[in-house]
Amino acid sequence: MANTPPERGTEKEKPESIKSDAGARQDTSSAATSNNLPRFDLHGLWLKIKKATGWLAPLLVVATVLLGIVGWFESRIDKAVERKLSDEAILRKIAAHARPSLTFDATESIIADMGAAQFVKDIRVAKRKSDGWPERVEIDFTRAFQTPPIVTSLYDSVQIGARRGRLFAWTFDVHWSVAPPTTNDTDRLYRLEVVP
Repeated sequence: MANTPPERGTEKEKPESIKSDAGARQDTSSAATSNNLPRFDLHGLWLKIKKATGWLAPLLVVATVLLGIVGWFESRIDKAVERKLSDEAILRKIAAHARPSLTFDATESIIADMGAAQFVKDIRVAKRKSDGWPERVEIDFTRAFQTPPIVTSLYDSVQIGARRGRLFAWTFDVHWSVAPPTTNDTDRLYRLEVVP
């Protein structure tokens, strides 16, 4: 009967060493549960960390290199923009395109051009008061403007109204609020702003 297999439900014949290891495992697991402490497998955790860093380390290197390249490009762009914006000629071009203007006096001379002179064909003081102060200024332009150009006085206390003239011209009526302190036409400065 030694050759017959053991019946179901009966314990199989195991060598003593296996039985003792199984018993030791049961003893340690019962000791861990008896103390209510969770079982912590350091070796398994180490293997998981090692496996994760296998693909994480190259990813971190690539991300660091990409961030370095992006930072380098941004610093180059910032330096180029700063260099361009510190150039006075470029600033004048920007101002001429954004809000072209010019300054003229009552002798019909352009004092300063900030981009609007390209649109002006002629400036005339068409009518003066009996004291010699300008009462009407006519400006011929090289093209039509939908919105009226703005003329303001730099030093005098006046109100200036705009109305369309002939072809591309605009007429500006000057209404004096206070008498000017001088009668010199070079002291009458006006600023013209156009919206292209």
